[in-house]
Amino acid sequence: MAGTLRNIGSIAKLATILPMSITNAASATNPFRVFPSLMAPSVGLWSLQQPCATMRTVRYKPPPKKKWTDLPQPELKPIGPEDFNRWKPFLNEQKEFDSKTNYEVTARDVQISDEIFRQINRQIETKTYGRVFAVVRIFGKQFKITTDDIIVVQGDFPPSVGQVIRLEKVLLAGTADFTLVGRPLLGKDMVAIEATVIEKTLSQVVTHFKMKRRKQYKRIHFYRNPYAFLRVNDIQLVGRVNEVKDFEGLEDRIF
Repeated sequence: MAGTLRNIGSIAKLATILPMSITNAASATNPFRVFPSLMAPSVGLWSLQQPCATMRTVRYKPPPKKKWTDLPQPELKPIGPEDFNRWKPFLNEQKEFDSKTNYEVTARDVQISDEIFRQINRQIETKTYGRVFAVVRIFGKQFKITTDDIIVVQGDFPPSVGQVIRLEKVLLAGTADFTLVGRPLLGKDMVAIEATVIEKTLSQVVTHFKMKRRKQYKRIHFYRNPYAFLRVNDIQLVGRVNEVKDFEGLEDRIF
C-alpha cells in the first residue's frame, strides 16, 4: 500500500513538472505571453492570454477648418449723433480741401489753350514739326516706331513682299513740341503711317516634346514660326487738332 502511494506521488510530481517544462518551451517560441498560474496541473493544460499590445493603423484626420461665419462677429451698432460729432472735424477738413482743389476755368485759360492749338495746327499745316514718333499696334503687340525703323512681326502676315501698307491702329504720335494721344486710337485723318514689307521668313526649328512617365507616352513636334519684316517709310500728321466734326470714324466704312 505504501509503495502504491509512493508511486502515485511521484506520478503527481511528474504531472506538475512536465507541463511547466512544456510551458517554458512554448513561451520561447510563441510571441504571446504564457501564464503558468493558469495551468491545470492535474490535466496538463494551459491557457494563453491575449497579447499585451496590438498595432493599429489610425489615419490622421485634420481638424475641420473654421469658416468666417464661425468666428465671433463684431456687433454692428447704428450710427448715432455722437458718431457724427466725432467725424465732423474730418468732414470739415475734406470740404476745405475740395474747395481749394476745385479749379474753375477762366477766360485766360481758354485763351492760352486756343493759342496752343493754333500753334500746333500751324506746324501741322507747314510740316515744320520735325521728326515724329508713334506707337502702333500690330498683331496684338505695341511697337514704338519712327521713320526708317525696321520692326519684326510674328505671325502669318497677309501682305506679300514689296507691298506698301498703311498702319491704322495708332495709339500715340508725338514730336519734340507736342504729343497726340488717342482715346484709344487716333483717327485716320490725324496720322498717316506707311510701311513696306521687305522680307517674310521662318524662324529656326523649335522642338516641342511631351512625355508622361510610366505611361508609355512620348510626343515630339517640330515647327517654325513665321516672321515678317516691315520698314517704316514715313509718319505724317495730316489732320488739325481741336476741331469737332459732325461724324467721325465713318470714313471708308460700308454699312
